[in-house]
Amino acid sequence: DFIMGLSETDLAGIVSYRRASTPELKQQVIWSALAHWFNHQTHHRGQVHAMLTRVSGEAPELDLLIYQRQLNDKY
Repeated sequence: DFIMGLSETDLAGIVSYRRASTPELKQQVIWSALAHWFNHQTHHRGQVHAMLTRVSGEAPELDLLIYQRQLNDKY
């Protein structure tokens, strides 16, 4: 809902931040930062899937499409 509520002007804005690993101030266009953050979570979802598979032998479905289908079944 938050993302869908952003206007083109909002998305063209600049976000400033500091990474936990480096002190320098970073700036990035908001739409680009959001695209990166969304894509980066895929990396972490893969890591979690690998860890769960290694521990239990079989991990639950973590694919975004499966999640979206489950949401659509509820709404």
